Amino acid sequence: MSKHLINPWLAPERLSLVFLPIAGLAAAFALLPLGASNYDMMKFFVPWMNTVQDRGLASLSGDFAGYTPPYIYLMYVASGLVPWVGTVAAIKLINLPFIAILSLAIYHIVLIASESRRRAATAAALFWIVPTPLVNAFAWGQLDCVYAAFLALFVLFAIKRAPIAAASMFGVSLAFKPQPIFLLPVLLYLILAKHMRVWHLVFVPVMYLLMMVPAAIAGGHWLEFVPVFSEKMRKAVGDKAADGFRAAMHTTTEALKMTQHARNERGQRQLMADDEPRTHSDEDDLRSRPQQSRRVLQQHAALAERVGPGNVRAVELRPLGCGTGRQARLQRGRQPPRRGALAGLS
Repeated sequence: MSKHLINPWLAPERLSLVFLPIAGLAAAFALLPLGASNYDMMKFFVPWMNTVQDRGLASLSGDFAGYTPPYIYLMYVASGLVPWVGTVAAIKLINLPFIAILSLAIYHIVLIASESRRRAATAAALFWIVPTPLVNAFAWGQLDCVYAAFLALFVLFAIKRAPIAAASMFGVSLAFKPQPIFLLPVLLYLILAKHMRVWHLVFVPVMYLLMMVPAAIAGGHWLEFVPVFSEKMRKAVGDKAADGFRAAMHTTTEALKMTQHARNERGQRQLMADDEPRTHSDEDDLRSRPQQSRRVLQQHAALAERVGPGNVRAVELRPLGCGTGRQARLQRGRQPPRRGALAGLS
């Protein structure tokens, strides 16, 4: 009998395990040209990749993107493929190594659960032709495979009773997207089942912060989430809401860059500005404030009947939250108004 006929890898059941990943790779490369004009690709991913190419290592701060900095690190690595395959294909190919990691994690999880290498290999091979990850990663160019790969490793290490590695993989996954929080009940179960101790959870924020180190070195902030949330808000409610949110949060970013002494001085200046009364002597200016001006003008007219219009010189208004709030203070010349003149105004 020929040697090729007795080779175990040429058996039909094993040949299928070899051809399934090959078929999956072929499908992935066939999907690369699709979705080049979808909204996320043209509005976000392609401009981010262009910025990464223009700014180089400085782009690792991720201050221009709607995703967290770790995804920008991957874009920086993939930017070397742009001259060879184009911008859109380079963005989509970021997912390829993480599809492989997912397949490998599935193999080991099934191997532990079933104690069968054949079943484990079958599950890992079948993953390569599942439509959902193929379309999500290589047609739409989304990065769900990235954080899902680290979540799969989290599950694998949890099964292997390696709590530090499991918590670390959870922290890495969380650094890419917030969706891993849906697996927090799994962490709770591991603690209650005494497969993980509470102190092991320290590795979740530790790994998260370590993932932000390149962004901080490049000039970003450790906890800068304004671009992420503003882009989510832009998708949900529009450009004006997102721009307003960024403008409001800009003060937080500036405060974080200031020293404690500078922040204290700025706070004192703001308090002094709030305590200064604003003087309005023109009734037309008061009418521009509908709710306040109506009450003040009535008080002004009542006082004028008692002390005479020529003796009322100015009306001072305190800002909101200072002293008596919007309560009007009336002055008569340099002397305070007579007690009897104001008795009817209270």
